Amino acid sequence: MTMLAAGMGSLVMAVHATNEYCRGQAVAAQHARVTLDRLQRAVRLAEASEQFPGCVVIATTAGGEDFPDTLVVWSPTGPAADPIGLPRVSELAIYCPDPTTPSRLIELREPGSNATCPPVADVAAWAGLIDGIKSSASSVAVELTDRLRTATPGGGGTDLRGCVRFDLFMAPTASQWDQYRGGMLAWKDIAWPLGYYSTRMGMRRVMCQTELQILPGEVSGQAAVPFFGSATLTYELPR
Repeated sequence: MTMLAAGMGSLVMAVHATNEYCRGQAVAAQHARVTLDRLQRAVRLAEASEQFPGCVVIATTAGGEDFPDTLVVWSPTGPAADPIGLPRVSELAIYCPDPTTPSRLIELREPGSNATCPPVADVAAWAGLIDGIKSSASSVAVELTDRLRTATPGGGGTDLRGCVRFDLFMAPTASQWDQYRGGMLAWKDIAWPLGYYSTRMGMRRVMCQTELQILPGEVSGQAAVPFFGSATLTYELPR
């Protein structure tokens, strides 16, 4: 009877552990699904122009390392103020870890600012703008998930950072387009995706890839689960 009870106890513990593991994985998958769906929808529906490719990735620096953990999407709630130019600050949707609670991935907006955003190539101005929005008391935040894995930078930093990464790929690239506008590249020699261009316009394709690490449910000791997503935006560039 003792041996039977011990065997049954071990079986019950194994079933319980398996159930807890599966439940934790399901919670992580649900958080990732909701987050990635929102990010993908924002990119696919983004406004875009010759001066702004719909979305940009802003890297932050910590411990001597650059972290591409902030995605900025031109996502006006109504008609864009300047659909052929640059977005207004109030039209931006910013996706990043919460500066005060890095386990939270949030969507930030600054609805009270009608200032025009700087050119995409002005990296320093964009970094200052995004830092200001993150620290502004008037910014409005929406939580996408509170289960981001956090870690300290490997370069010696001490601050915890949320484990999310954005990569942006664009064709034709900004460099190629600048070369064309500068007269150094012929229209037909631009690397148009799938050769989609005519005598008056060409098609640009922007792809945003996302990687985020989500902690499982209320289960201690489980490793974070990586999830990946991507979204594509296409729009016309005038000759």
